[in-house]
Order: sequence, then structure tokens, then C-alpha cells
Amino acid sequence: MHCLSSGKTSTPVWVDQWPLVKEKREAAEVLTQEQLNLGHLKPSTSPWNTPIFVIKKKTGKWRLLQDLRAVNRVIFPMGTLQPGLPSPSAIPLNFQMLVLDLKDCFFTISLAPGDGEHFAFSLPSTNLQEPYYRYEWTVLPQGMVNTGEILNQLNGFNPFNSLKYSFWIFLVLIIGLILMYVMFACSCKKFNNQLNSSKAQLHFLHLKNIGGDVGGSPAVRGRVPS
Repeated sequence: MHCLSSGKTSTPVWVDQWPLVKEKREAAEVLTQEQLNLGHLKPSTSPWNTPIFVIKKKTGKWRLLQDLRAVNRVIFPMGTLQPGLPSPSAIPLNFQMLVLDLKDCFFTISLAPGDGEHFAFSLPSTNLQEPYYRYEWTVLPQGMVNTGEILNQLNGFNPFNSLKYSFWIFLVLIIGLILMYVMFACSCKKFNNQLNSSKAQLHFLHLKNIGGDVGGSPAVRGRVPS
């Protein structure tokens, strides 16, 4: 997937990596190795560089992030494909509600050859004891200005999306989430989408984790579209 336009600059963007304390540097090293093993990263000699950092999630696990603001300034942004959350009135009446979180959904989209060098970063060494290790993404990076729009566009072509035309299922697509209002549970394993079971929700009354709560009151619930 091409996600860049070279019209804004022909000069590589380089922002130096800032120092990381020992705990965070070790966490970044572990997370980087995980992504290398998955094929989401590869060694790089790119003239581009933006800094990385890690944050600790509520679960206690670390999350690897990259500050792509300097790169985003030289990328032409795509127009929004879904301006806002779907209206709760579109939810069919008397359907159970199921929220499925696609695990690392950005990483299911491969970058076009040559695009990855723009998202290169450096893994710092302890006390500058050795040269930094350099890597670049082979998949869509989080934090890139067009990541959400690209994901939304490809979600529309996902084979899983064809289920929305069945009479027993109603899908609402949001970045990284698939909301299903179903009469029975479905499996999407055969469509090569990994689900984050820790965030799955099956409720009769309300849902969270979609930028707000969706209530189950008939007053705000719609009917199955004909």
C-alpha cells in the first residue's frame, strides 16, 4: 500500500533519537525484537529518522511508539473517509451487540517497496557503548497521518465486510474495531484477522471502547434496515 507523496520534499527528514532511561530502553529493545520476529521491521540504512519512545499501558505491558510528526509534515494528507462515529440510531433493535477489536490491525497492511525508509528509527545503545541499531517498518506504522484513512479504506474491501449484506448481521466499521449486532456469534478466523479477546464485549445494554458509550435503550436503537 502506497501511503506517501514525494511532492512536499525531496530532502530526507532526520530527527535525532533522544536518550531513553534504562528501563525504557530495555523495553524498546524487547518490543523491537518482537516486531523483527514478526517481519514488521527490517534493518535499515535509510537517511530518514524519527525518534521512538515507549509508554506503559494499564496492563503493565509496554507499547512502542514513534514520533512521526516531522514526517507527517511532508506527507500530503488524504481526505477523511468516515467523518465521525456512526449514529447510535443505526443500531438494529433487539440485536445483541458485539465489539471485536482487531489486534494490531495497522500491522496487517504491508507498505509498498520504498515507503518503509521514510519511517526508519534508531534504537539507542546504553551510554553510547555501540552504534545505534537502525530499523524501518515494512507495515503501516501507527502515528502516520494517513494510517487511519488507509485502514478505513481497506476495511471496506475486507472479505469479512461482505457479511454485512446477510439478513442476520449488521456491521459498523470504525478504525480498528468491528461492531457486530448479531443474532448469534460469528468467527472471523478464516479471514486472517486476529481478535483481541481482552477487549471483546458482548452486551445487551451498552458498549464502551468506541469513543463513548452506546446505549441499549429502544429510544436510541434503530430497526434492521430493509
